[in-house]
Amino acid sequence: MPKGCLPPAYAVLRAPSCSREALLRVLQTGAASSDPLVYEAAGSACAAATAADLAADGFSAVAAEIPPSAFESATEQSEP
Repeated sequence: MPKGCLPPAYAVLRAPSCSREALLRVLQTGAASSDPLVYEAAGSACAAATAADLAADGFSAVAAEIPPSAFESATEQSEP
């Protein structure tokens, strides 16, 4: 996490879907994570993140899922 920035309040996970619309899950974020089982893309391979990577990138543990009913409903429209 860059210095001076607040950690995010939410984590958004995109769930696999066969439909054209993305299925998103919104979760509360928890404490900063130091879990060594985080992997990052490194070209065409994956590499384990180091403790320094975790601290710099601001990885957080996720907590409870926030139900869709907790958000305001909206319909996306385009102007003619």
